Amino acid sequence: MSKIIMKVRGLSKSFGKRQIFADVDFEVKEGEKLGIIGYSGCGKTTLLRILGGFEKADSGKVVIAKKRIKKPTKKAIMVFQDFAQLLPWRTVLDNVVWPMMITGVEKDKQKAIKIAKKYLSEMGLSDATFEMYPVQLSGGMKQRVAMARALAMRPKMLLMDEPFGALDNLTRRKMQEITRAACDKHKISAVLVTHSVKEAVMMCDRILVFCAKSKYKIIESDENAKRRIREMLKI
Repeated sequence: MSKIIMKVRGLSKSFGKRQIFADVDFEVKEGEKLGIIGYSGCGKTTLLRILGGFEKADSGKVVIAKKRIKKPTKKAIMVFQDFAQLLPWRTVLDNVVWPMMITGVEKDKQKAIKIAKKYLSEMGLSDATFEMYPVQLSGGMKQRVAMARALAMRPKMLLMDEPFGALDNLTRRKMQEITRAACDKHKISAVLVTHSVKEAVMMCDRILVFCAKSKYKIIESDENAKRRIREMLKI
């Protein structure tokens, strides 16, 4: 029986008089991937930022690996859509090694380098790219480095905010496949925010769908999931 990695209880959030969502409850098991989908402005990214400790909810709580989340933590690492999330003055390898060193995930530099190379290779990057700088990389390659950096931190939870949204279709599909495979291999749980119904179904085990009037429903990602989501969103 898989253990529960994340517990979300009674999360509510408003901006001024506008309620974004209310009383959101769900759990994520070890190795499970949960998708979050809905209309623009429905609160997907806001919810993800609350899960990561970057933003505060009006009420409710988030617990990851038995620790209540009130600020960013090594237990939950976030990956963004923006290609500029890498440090431009550091090489590809250093972009993965440096976070491990400063956070104490790995204090031995040689071990950190070995770990970084392993995850960069898992993301499909060759040794020739390790000493390159972000400015020399394509968008897809930058996202591979960002994903390797996140996985190298060995988090309990990977939080992804449209990480493949700006990629071309072929690169996007490849990144979906290798990211899911890496999470499966290392038993890392994940929450994925996406606008793509197809991506949510392909990558996730369950999907939280934000419907009208701040309501939501969680469904299983099965062969009928696309149809059910489109019916709920009327698309």
